[in-house]
Amino acid sequence: VWGAEFTPDGKHLVSSSSDATLRVWNPHTAKLLGELRGHTGYIYGLDIHPGGRFVATAGGDRTVGVWDLQTRKRTATLRGHDRHIWAAQFTPDGRSILSASADGTLRRWTTARLADGHPVGPWASHAPVRAPSRIHWIGVHPDSQRVGLPCADGVIRILRLDGRPELRLRGHTAEANHVRFS
Repeated sequence: VWGAEFTPDGKHLVSSSSDATLRVWNPHTAKLLGELRGHTGYIYGLDIHPGGRFVATAGGDRTVGVWDLQTRKRTATLRGHDRHIWAAQFTPDGRSILSASADGTLRRWTTARLADGHPVGPWASHAPVRAPSRIHWIGVHPDSQRVGLPCADGVIRILRLDGRPELRLRGHTAEANHVRFS
């Protein structure tokens, strides 16, 4: 199991795994409510939309999956990375998905269409932001405009989503793997 997250209402726990499945659980009874398939490789990470209905997944098959928890269907497959994707995160405003890959790029996917506050596509890809090494995770700032990127070279890069760098945090002597804004 690579990731697990509760929906905002706490009624479901969603997990991702090396078996290429996304599983939806009742965290109060441990009952499996659904198994979602569609990736052809590991699912390294997941994030739940702030509205709680959609999940974004980071695939070893170089795709980002967008899933509807109500219908248990994949609603979009986002392609553009050259290597496996370590992380996929919704922005706090729910209008974008960010994906980070072993190819050293951060991609931003947006949709102009929202239904009841939920993204429904079609999705547009913006120009990728390149880092000098693998990006392991995405810490999204609450303003939905900045990110923290922990990289394989041990440096954490803080940048704006338009690609402009703000800060480089140095000090780790090995790979930086996770970052979160408070």
